Amino acid sequence: MESAKDILFELRHKEKKISDLVRFLSIRCDETPNYSLLMGAGCSITSGIKSGTQLINDWKKEIIEYADDYDTSITSDEYFEKQNWFDERNPYSSLFEKRYDLQRQRRAFVENEVANKNPSIGYAYLVKLIENNYFNAIFTTNFDDLLNEAFYRFSNVRPVVCAHDSAITSITVTSKRPKIIKLHGDYLFEDIKSTLRETESLEGNMKNKFIEFSKDYGLIVVGYAGNDRSIMDILSFLLKKEEFFKNGIYWCIRKGDENISDDLKKLLWKDKVFFIQIEGFDELMAELNKRLNKGVLPIDNAILSSEHQIKLIKSLTSNEYVEKSNSKIIQEDSKRLKKMVNHNIFEDFFKHVDVKKEKKDNTTRKDSSSKISEEEKNFK
Repeated sequence: MESAKDILFELRHKEKKISDLVRFLSIRCDETPNYSLLMGAGCSITSGIKSGTQLINDWKKEIIEYADDYDTSITSDEYFEKQNWFDERNPYSSLFEKRYDLQRQRRAFVENEVANKNPSIGYAYLVKLIENNYFNAIFTTNFDDLLNEAFYRFSNVRPVVCAHDSAITSITVTSKRPKIIKLHGDYLFEDIKSTLRETESLEGNMKNKFIEFSKDYGLIVVGYAGNDRSIMDILSFLLKKEEFFKNGIYWCIRKGDENISDDLKKLLWKDKVFFIQIEGFDELMAELNKRLNKGVLPIDNAILSSEHQIKLIKSLTSNEYVEKSNSKIIQEDSKRLKKMVNHNIFEDFFKHVDVKKEKKDNTTRKDSSSKISEEEKNFK
């Protein structure tokens, strides 16, 4: 099996840089975006949600631990290769289905995994990019609600969120309101698509809407490994037709990733498909925000006056992934945000002192007024 490094070397003529992406995103007519965004599980790792690879490894260990037929003389990979239920092309879905028999069980697992998770700084940058019309339609295979949560935390804009096939027909390409389209459903509902059979195809309306957007937009893919047929088959089919993805597909691949699926390799060889190596989702969004939004902070100073917002900034900048990030942009923005928090705390303190002083002065004036009135009364 070829390594990711070998595959990317073969495809080196298809490699683009983030600077190319910035250039393509900035070429807009009437501030109408040229690209939609497809987000996968890799975008949620820095928000504390396990990646698909982490879950695969966890499930493999759990299955082997309780397997009666496991032979210790062979490797775990050899064991799973012999299992007729295991699909090496899509290990995530086959293992998920093996570990949890029923859809309700799978939904409960997902709900526990995503509970109490806070969107990372990458989501805050993305919200700013959406506010400035660099993106308007975001497709995601994720079950979590991090992007919608990011809008509620960091923006006054409210997106349309669609996780049901029956509801997506009401979404129009021309709508100016941001759109979050959850291709595999939402953890809040029973009908999340997570098993092999479920991810072999998209629901009819969801598929048609994805095709509709593909006529007017290019596609930028980040955090998605391309391991399910439901999406990869559609992309392969549409790329055969001239009228789709006129602005191309740009697939972001994390530096250091060890594997690239056969389906993704085949897709990268097609016309109009290119790849970009990135450090990670947060780092990519930080750089796009820096170049396209001229470095505007991911959280507006206007919302930092309340105690709640100060806590929000502290939570964002204390994220362990943010603290360890090699991105100079993220580190600089973290410092600026912390300074803004300190400034607001300082300002709020003096406002409090001024209010107390004003109250005291008003009380003194009232007391003096009462005393004079009494003296005048006595004089009369």
